[in-house]
Amino acid sequence: MSLISPCKINLVDIKEIHIFVHKTKKIYDMLEELLPEVTPVQEEIQSEVPAQEPVKYDPNKKYTWNTDDIFVINGSEFGVILNSLRAQLATEEAARILLANRANNTIEQVLARSVESGVIKEAENQ
Repeated sequence: MSLISPCKINLVDIKEIHIFVHKTKKIYDMLEELLPEVTPVQEEIQSEVPAQEPVKYDPNKKYTWNTDDIFVINGSEFGVILNSLRAQLATEEAARILLANRANNTIEQVLARSVESGVIKEAENQ
């Protein structure tokens, strides 16, 4: 039993395949030129950086990070955070706070519309 079934391939198909392979090879070659090999650069950096003691987290210290830094959490950590938030949001106090927040957003929108329509004027400094 043969796993390869016969099929018809015409010259146009062969030419298109050849063009695709040729373009793919060109792209691959360009990428190879643009992207340096990681391993030699990594070894170079490691040889230049003196050995340091690993940094230990101290909960008594303050830390900072950039707004575009990425943090990765696993499924278990995600579950703890999600379930904790859901438990807090399910309380009566959270419901009152969320309702107050909705009321605040509503009054802010009314205020903004009233200012923009000229009903409410900016107070002069006294």
